[in-house]
Amino acid sequence: MAAAEDLVRRLHARGFQPGRQAATAQHDRSATVDLDTLDQEDSRSVGCERICLQALEELGFQELLRSLGASARDSRLAVALVVAKMINPSSEREARLYAVSAGKKITANAILKKNRQQFEAALQHLHDGLSKPGFLKNYDRVQQSIGRIMQRYPKVSRQYDVRVTKDATTKGSATRGVGTKASTVTFSRKQQYDDAAAGVGSYVLRTSHSDWNLERILRAYWRLTEIEAMFRSLKSELGLRPSWHSKDSRISSHLFITVLAYHGVHLIRTRLKAQGINLSWQSIRTRMRSWVRITTTVRQVNGALLVNRQDVRPLAKVTMISRAAGVEPRIHRRKSLVVK
Repeated sequence: MAAAEDLVRRLHARGFQPGRQAATAQHDRSATVDLDTLDQEDSRSVGCERICLQALEELGFQELLRSLGASARDSRLAVALVVAKMINPSSEREARLYAVSAGKKITANAILKKNRQQFEAALQHLHDGLSKPGFLKNYDRVQQSIGRIMQRYPKVSRQYDVRVTKDATTKGSATRGVGTKASTVTFSRKQQYDDAAAGVGSYVLRTSHSDWNLERILRAYWRLTEIEAMFRSLKSELGLRPSWHSKDSRISSHLFITVLAYHGVHLIRTRLKAQGINLSWQSIRTRMRSWVRITTTVRQVNGALLVNRQDVRPLAKVTMISRAAGVEPRIHRRKSLVVK
């Protein structure tokens, strides 16, 4: 407020008076100000701005832009944008999209439900054993057992309040190392997680492309899945890793062949997706594995070898994938006679 009070004093000194009527200032122009409407904005920290500007000056950032043909105005604007990005990485205009996936929601709910049932069943089994002979009853060991159960189900264990009640009437012998027994194991699910369950399967997408529409943002996000699948395919399915070569030329050749192989795989998957077949390369190879060529060799009485090569009849799912990839499935059959 000290800055606001100083501003008021300076306004009074220049002839500005409170009120909505115009007051003649000491200079030629007249001005009107309502001091009751004065408001002070949040303070602006210029310390980080100054060190960022100094760093850009030492790097010769503006000189570089001007040497590339940028005007003085564009250079100043570029410096301001770079400094803003250095100080606040999220200073760009952003758009946030709240997306809900019905399929992801069903899958996540099914997994959480199964984990909750198993977690509650393990705790209930521990509680039921307290009243049965031969089961765990020691208070400290019951606590340890609960800790192991919570480690086994980390996603759902934090959603529960678990309490173990001591049996005050029964105590074991201290000389035998047996402590107080447990009487009950109770558990209850926290209400906050019941409310949060409604958001399962939803996610927020954040992008700096504020001019994009909903569909374009979603498709760009889904493309990330394809990029991740590409690296996974390169590393595992196409044998990019591990590389057993030691010479640079052989390593480069290995990488080049792998990338070429990926381009072929990507072309096949693109054609399949256009026909509504969204399968990984591993799944495609597994399904196409049943379409094989059998070679049969028979030696005749005169010593000649009769070689017969014939394809098995492809299954319906194989035929669908083959046609979607642009290959019409045909049964190859060839006989040859080798005289020896």
